[in-house]
Amino acid sequence: MDRSKIWLWTKIFLQVFIPMILIIGGLSVVILQKNLTTYRNEIISEANGMLNLELEVFDNIIANNTEDIRFLRLLAIKELSAKKQSTTEKMKHLQTDFYSFAKAHPNYDQIRYINDSGDEIIRINNRHGAPLLVSTKMLQNKKHRPYFHQTMQLPSHHIYISSLEANVEFDKIDIPIIPVMRVAAPVNFNNQTQGIVVINYNMAPLIKRIKSILVDKHIQTMLINRRGYFIIGPHASSEWGHIFKERKDQTLAKLYPKTWKQMAKQSNRKIISKNGIFLVRDLSVSIEKHISNVFSKGINLKLISFIPNKTLQPGANYYFAIILITFILIALVSFLWTIFRLKKLQYDDQMEKMATLDPLTQTANRNKLYKNIKNEIDRAKRLDQPLSLIMLDIDLFKQVNDRFGHIAGDKALKALSRSCEKLIRNIDTLGRFGGEEFIIVLPGTELSEAIVLAERICTETAKLKVPYQNESISFTISLGVATLHEDETMLESLLKRVDEALYAAKNRGRNRVVGEDQV
Repeated sequence: MDRSKIWLWTKIFLQVFIPMILIIGGLSVVILQKNLTTYRNEIISEANGMLNLELEVFDNIIANNTEDIRFLRLLAIKELSAKKQSTTEKMKHLQTDFYSFAKAHPNYDQIRYINDSGDEIIRINNRHGAPLLVSTKMLQNKKHRPYFHQTMQLPSHHIYISSLEANVEFDKIDIPIIPVMRVAAPVNFNNQTQGIVVINYNMAPLIKRIKSILVDKHIQTMLINRRGYFIIGPHASSEWGHIFKERKDQTLAKLYPKTWKQMAKQSNRKIISKNGIFLVRDLSVSIEKHISNVFSKGINLKLISFIPNKTLQPGANYYFAIILITFILIALVSFLWTIFRLKKLQYDDQMEKMATLDPLTQTANRNKLYKNIKNEIDRAKRLDQPLSLIMLDIDLFKQVNDRFGHIAGDKALKALSRSCEKLIRNIDTLGRFGGEEFIIVLPGTELSEAIVLAERICTETAKLKVPYQNESISFTISLGVATLHEDETMLESLLKRVDEALYAAKNRGRNRVVGEDQV
């Protein structure tokens, strides 16, 4: 699910959830206030507030990290796929970009580019207040590290997020421990994964912040991994037991075995035990709710506030139970309403597509093309950018229909559409103008650039072999190219010139490209 769909889900859900929480929560406070002391309210409110605040901070960290790694991935693709540059020049440019990025983001302990063999090609260490470009002789091979293998296997646009880990250099853990979370993305171009970009986010400031909260309220704050080892524990000597052998028995399971069993079964937000109340936030669930296209097998961190019985007064357990049940019921009602609303929106979206897409080729129809060209003309004038059109037509298409039939002709039209879509950019628009004629709208493209693209489309189309029954259909196309003139504001004149260029290509023998400057 992409980010827009996640936001839509969240928006619809909150439109129901927030008002219901406010109304029912307000009534609950009035009723329960008689039975709860001010002290209990403050303790529970502060503990929940701390967890929600830290969860929000963690969500923001994840969101920022994913946005940044996507930016770095695009940056790497742009630099490394640049033409007319040597590999050394490309790496130097990317190295400069990474250094500038590291300077602006001091919380990233490391920023790296690793090639498909696992070799660190670029690495920026961001410690001691300033970024440092690591020399070539100090670069390492990371081909045996799990994050490298898992990221290399990811589809394009997906992201890998590790758990909270101690940083390792040259197969040894850094001492003092540097807690980091690795976020990585594959660098894909030329139809293959060339390597990965990796950022190590330094979690030390967040851990230090969590440790300092509520220490004077007799509330213990803990952060544990999936095996129950403490990242933040009751005391310093109980932390990082999965790393230090002498601390291997320092786990939540050893201190509170029954609570650990309950916590391991499901992501409980509240667990009532004989020792007190545990308020739990599952950070991995938080990530799954808010970030799309994320791959992670090991985040599984739980942030816990433990309120001992001696800190509570009679009645607090009942208060929590009522609130939890109310929360679940409201969430269920809100979820069902969200499903209903989304079904309605999906139906509306389907109707809109039917009105704007050509049913055969699934490209923009004539009306959609007109609107798109008008919008792009306005945009080009406003931003003072070029705009070009390509009009193409299948040569002797009637002969294809006469020889093979109209079903075969439809197959040829669809094959041509798919071929063109592979050659154009995401910001370009391909549409069926009528019959066997298509138009490609190219924002930000000069006439010379459009002609190069048209030549490529012409060449690739001539190579197409469309299977039909026991035969193979081949065909060629003619293409006309025109660009928006400085004093031009109407689409009719632009369409007229591109049509004249196409007509010239037909008259000059077909299977060729003619620009408006050649007419």
